[in-house]
Amino acid sequence: MSDIELIDIRVGKKFPLFSESVEKLKGIDGAFFEANEFNQGYFFCVHLANINFMDKQCFRNDKISVRILQGSDGLVLPLMKFGKSMIFDINFDPTLYADERVFQFVDTNNILTIFLIESNTGEVKAIRQCNFPLKMIQICREAWGRAMLDLNFSEKYTEWIGRMNNYSQQTLWDRATKVGDMGESFNLQEIKTPNNYKPQGDIL
Repeated sequence: MSDIELIDIRVGKKFPLFSESVEKLKGIDGAFFEANEFNQGYFFCVHLANINFMDKQCFRNDKISVRILQGSDGLVLPLMKFGKSMIFDINFDPTLYADERVFQFVDTNNILTIFLIESNTGEVKAIRQCNFPLKMIQICREAWGRAMLDLNFSEKYTEWIGRMNNYSQQTLWDRATKVGDMGESFNLQEIKTPNNYKPQGDIL
């Protein structure tokens, strides 16, 4: 069994993880989502160029709303919106992981750690932690569970995400269905309850 590697991540220091993704987003705006090993929850890294005071204020303090866009074959794309402005999608293929880390939000850890990173330098500007909303967990648990049984999932998902990239983030947000807010309170026993999510014309 591997030991947990403790990595020091601090505001004001260069972000030390996922060097390939950090380099890919250098100098541009974007984000990426990762499920961590050893039940350490999930990371969402928000990269912005030329981060200003208002960006940091919005990131630290504004409500984070969550919606989910659903495509054919049960494909899902969660989206997060900070306050009234910053929108990011959680583009995530669960089949890329060989272990159970994808589903830790069901039993062990449903905490998302969000990093605001200056994309020009890789410096961490702010860190925020919150739990996922209940409906998002229920929906993603079912969708990602089905994905694990589909040998062609990665190909289907990549093609679908490619089509979604033809739309603006605002358009995707407007077409998606609200599922809650980050940090909301709920009964943990409800996580395993089948969700009642029904797409409402949000398929693109």
